Amino acid sequence: MLEKHEILGTDKSIYEKQGEQHFDYEEIIHLNEDINDYVLDGYVSINKFDKEFFKPVYVKRV
Repeated sequence: MLEKHEILGTDKSIYEKQGEQHFDYEEIIHLNEDINDYVLDGYVSINKFDKEFFKPVYVKRV
C-alpha cells in the first residue's frame, strides 16, 4: 500500500472501492497470471489506523 505523498500528481484514477474488473497484485499472483498481461488502472483508497492509504489496482490488457 502507498501513502498519499507517493501518488501525488498521478494521472490515474482513485476509487472508493475495488471494481469487479480490478485486480490487486496479490490476486494476480494467486491466479498464476503474468503481471505483464495487466496494466495499472488506478488506486483504491483504504483507511487503516485512522490514516488513508492507496492500493494499486490493475486491469487485464485488451
